[in-house]
Amino acid sequence: MPLAKHPDARSWAAFADETPELAALLHARLHNETMGSLAYFATVRKDGSARVNPVKVFEHDGRLHLVTGPTTPKHLDLQRDNRFNVHIAVAPKVIETGELSVRGCVTRIDDEAIREAAKAHAPFVAPPPPDWVLLELHLSSVIGVVFSPGPVRWRWTPGSLSTERLGGPMADGVRKEAGDATLTEKPAGS
Repeated sequence: MPLAKHPDARSWAAFADETPELAALLHARLHNETMGSLAYFATVRKDGSARVNPVKVFEHDGRLHLVTGPTTPKHLDLQRDNRFNVHIAVAPKVIETGELSVRGCVTRIDDEAIREAAKAHAPFVAPPPPDWVLLELHLSSVIGVVFSPGPVRWRWTPGSLSTERLGGPMADGVRKEAGDATLTEKPAGS
């Protein structure tokens, strides 16, 4: 079954053009060597429950890619239902990196020129096996919380970006730990 792209989903290049600051943040998180550049990739199983796998997602030539094998459960899930969710691995201190989650759909890339170029840029020690599958991730939403210099929630969908500075006691504690210069100490109970 061919994997169709949702009409509202965006390529990496279109997403980065629309919101360069959030794209730069996502890029930095995808390449965070502290966490081994890992992300957690969720697919929908045949019974409707979630399947989560650690993966390495990478960008090349305006596309966001994932490499998988043709018979992996992850790939079989995506052939039935090409929707995914990726949660970028959280560092030991979430304050240092924040959290990011990406939702969208995949399409399979069979063009040999694109496959060879992507293979040359894939973040793997050994080349993929001969029957490898190259997928392109198309983004339909990105949600994130960045804690430094102060907690800010990002929400992106095609054509819409919102940011919200988070408040409350937890946020005040996070800003204090992160060294937010705008934080003023408040007495308890005020």
